[in-house]
Amino acid sequence: MSRYNSDHLITWIGGKRLLRKLICEHIPLNINSYIEPFGGGAWVLFAKDKHAKLEVYNDLDSRLVNLFRVVKFHPKALIEELNLCFNSREQFREFLNSTP
Repeated sequence: MSRYNSDHLITWIGGKRLLRKLICEHIPLNINSYIEPFGGGAWVLFAKDKHAKLEVYNDLDSRLVNLFRVVKFHPKALIEELNLCFNSREQFREFLNSTP
């Protein structure tokens, strides 16, 4: 059974969302490790049927890596922060102009 559902955390420009099924068909069933060097929105990682003993998510964009680290290790804090977050165009522009 696939781990993918339609409530995916993030989409990413140039992502593998549309190719995830085709890519997953080429992942052997007897893998011990799965390393995602270009993780992006993690579409392939979450879509594959087989879990490996070792699964590594990686991306050149450290903001994405940090997002998945927060989701994994601090989900309650993230949910609390998101519940307090106002969503507006102005806040989005402030974010774009900020330094991570």
